[in-house]
Amino acid sequence: MPSGRYQVRDGSSAVRAEQRALGQGRLAPGVAVLSKLTNVPIIPVRLVNANKVLPLGKKSPSLGHTVHVIFGEPIHPDEFATVPELLD
Repeated sequence: MPSGRYQVRDGSSAVRAEQRALGQGRLAPGVAVLSKLTNVPIIPVRLVNANKVLPLGKKSPSLGHTVHVIFGEPIHPDEFATVPELLD
């Protein structure tokens, strides 16, 4: 599962999971486990048209496309008893 973890200035972390590896609308199990262990909400993010800017297999971007970033409602891990419930 391709993913990246980035440290943010305030000490929080961001985990990025590739859609092509997970399928649309699915969470990576590692993200759910991390969220449950730390009691930190998951913020779903959708990138629309990013695949037009840099299609799979291409090494250079195709300019002239607009990428939209959409943030979903936070998913609070304390609302789920187990990681499998969080993944459903």
